[in-house]
Amino acid sequence: MEFSLFDSFLGALNTAQFSLRRASEEDFGQIASVVNASWEADLIDARVGEEDVARSWRYPQNFDPRFDAVVVEREGSVVGYGNVSWKQKANNLRIYTHNAFLLPEVPDR
Repeated sequence: MEFSLFDSFLGALNTAQFSLRRASEEDFGQIASVVNASWEADLIDARVGEEDVARSWRYPQNFDPRFDAVVVEREGSVVGYGNVSWKQKANNLRIYTHNAFLLPEVPDR
């Protein structure tokens, strides 16, 4: 059985205001929009497009998009995105890192 780092969180954020679910290919455009808005708010001079997201899912490195990516929805719209990746060290130690992006206009974030 595959273990997802997000499995334990899938129900934790589900409230009347927000819901958390696994991301899918249908979300690529919205994921790119959320990432870009988050970077812009943080004054990061970088942008990602829908095709960039698709490419990272087609050729994942230390990331399994089936298990390691989620979106946050509010009223049916994607307002956040998160993923987890890992690095394998020579001593077989695996170090996990996460990325989280949220639309800056989302209140109570």
